Amino acid sequence: MQRKTCAAKLKGLHMDVTNLEKSISWKEPSFFLSPLQYQNWQALQVFSLFRFMLACAFVLVVKFDLGIRIPLASDKLWFFTISQAYLALSVLSLIGGFFKKIDYDIQVNLPIFFDIFALIFLSHLAGIANYGINLLLIVVVAAHSLLAPQILALCVAALASSTILTEQIYIHFTDANSQAAYTQAGILGLCIFVTALSASWMKNRMQSMHRLAYERGLKLSQASQL
Repeated sequence: MQRKTCAAKLKGLHMDVTNLEKSISWKEPSFFLSPLQYQNWQALQVFSLFRFMLACAFVLVVKFDLGIRIPLASDKLWFFTISQAYLALSVLSLIGGFFKKIDYDIQVNLPIFFDIFALIFLSHLAGIANYGINLLLIVVVAAHSLLAPQILALCVAALASSTILTEQIYIHFTDANSQAAYTQAGILGLCIFVTALSASWMKNRMQSMHRLAYERGLKLSQASQL
């Protein structure tokens, strides 16, 4: 009888841990959040705030000529237009992150595509001395890798690396006065992949530790009831 009771309790413990694992990819935010959900929503809010500040910086530097010098007026206009669109998206992302009205997975995985393409276009419009704008891809990919599953993080890293290489191919065939920097593009793509893998490993490690602590807490509470 005692063995059956212990087996039933162990089965209940396994179900609790399974439910915790499922709650990591919470589909709809609720008013009451688990500690892991709360931490990840906080991380998403910080990422949204960073995106907003980055977009504001792009708008300000081109509006007041604070640092980026774009020779062509048409390129400057495009830079300002894309920066404004990126700012509008960042505002929507910030509102969604703080009010939790949109599905968590959508808020994590949809804006990252706009991040990548906006940074690539802005880097291209800034010209040869792109002021390290494309290096910001490492930051946004790392932040996304901390919030998304590993397979999605690697897909985003592949997309970012591909867009960087595509930009260099476009420069090679369309601008005879500029030299395509394939070596720099390859190194940047490698850095993006390494960053994505490292961030995903760190996130999985933290989640494993959280699950282990939760499981030990359940065991202690059940042992105290015996």
